[in-house]
Amino acid sequence: MFNVNEFNKAVLERNFNYQTLAKGIGITEGTLRKKIKTGNFAIREINAIQETLLLNMDELNKIFFE
Repeated sequence: MFNVNEFNKAVLERNFNYQTLAKGIGITEGTLRKKIKTGNFAIREINAIQETLLLNMDELNKIFFE
């Protein structure tokens, strides 16, 4: 299950916002917001988010898989 609170925490801790994160992973901010609302991310998008935000495995699991 996607954990939006952990996601937002990770984004803010790294001084990103939705616009800069979306640009970093190659999608529009609107698309990112829709994906956050539904929690429906493709594996390649999860990988891109992990690389962009420099998430460790614990953070990644808390956000996308718990």
